[in-house]
Amino acid sequence: MLNSLTRSAPIPSDAQGRSGARFHTSYDKRYVIKIITSEDVAEMHNILKKYHQFIVECHGNTLLPQFLGMYRLTVDGDETYMIVTRNVFSHRLSVYKKYDLKGSTVAREASDKEKVKPKSSFSDLPSRFVTGSVA
Repeated sequence: MLNSLTRSAPIPSDAQGRSGARFHTSYDKRYVIKIITSEDVAEMHNILKKYHQFIVECHGNTLLPQFLGMYRLTVDGDETYMIVTRNVFSHRLSVYKKYDLKGSTVAREASDKEKVKPKSSFSDLPSRFVTGSVA
């Protein structure tokens, strides 16, 4: 892991979470670094014990992110928090189509700008269930 994260600078991702979280990928695409908020750190502390228990019970056979570390970087008094996870996608294969899988039907329609992106996300719901807003 150390070689993957230190040999070359992490690659910033175009993707951004709804919360504004930023993502980076290690140069060899084996690891994902997510910049998180202090609130996310508190939530991680709340779920970590049960998460660890689940990972041990299933012997790591899960598609849940495999958290490898959580770090705080302080530069000139500014704190930045980040988590490192194993990439759930293969580092040897390219993603040619992706789907946005979530339980909600709220705001499930992509904007025209998003639809023309070469790697835009497809909805996991049939088009008749996709909604733009709550009525």
